[in-house]
Amino acid sequence: MAQGPYLADEEIPVELTITNNGDAPATEVKATGLSQFGAFLTWEYQTWRDLDVHGHGATFAPGESRTYHLVGNVPSLVGGSPVVRINATGLAEANPADNFQDVTVNLVPAGTTDRVAGQVFADANGDGLPTPGEELAGVKAIAYVWDPGANHVVTTTDANGRFSLDGIPVGAAQRHIGFEDVPAGWELGIQPAMRLDGTGQYTSLTIMAKRVSG
Repeated sequence: MAQGPYLADEEIPVELTITNNGDAPATEVKATGLSQFGAFLTWEYQTWRDLDVHGHGATFAPGESRTYHLVGNVPSLVGGSPVVRINATGLAEANPADNFQDVTVNLVPAGTTDRVAGQVFADANGDGLPTPGEELAGVKAIAYVWDPGANHVVTTTDANGRFSLDGIPVGAAQRHIGFEDVPAGWELGIQPAMRLDGTGQYTSLTIMAKRVSG
């Protein structure tokens, strides 16, 4: 597993299978996953279950295999795709040389940008579709970016209610866009989270303004 490419703060699944190739039980088996280079990978340690180095370790009968579904994440894309060494050890090791495996976790490259574009309209006739005359011009569109300070990308809708937010830095697993300066009587608000990874999945949005109740 761990194909990716992944973003920062996104769950990264890693499948680990351990087999006892010996003819005696393997006891007190514990495992670790340490970044060798690249971005630093952290783990949800409960996913290591009985392999957790802080526990008593696992026991494997001769020939027994067991698969663990580990979950990790990287706090930042800086440093590039990490290479992680998964290492399992137990008592009375017969062949320590076969106890480790290096895994490359593919990340979206640091510095990647994406684009979000579309049209906003006020559904005056209630049909749920943009109709000539319903376009919302002059609305401020904002892609909220914190890295860690505010580095928002801002533009304004044109006469047809269209906007294009270009050069949005990717990084975190979720990005939001919102709108300001919406005409009185209508609201757009912050839109559902988007996973921006540089592939341009959000360039044909149609966003409907809601009437302000009351």
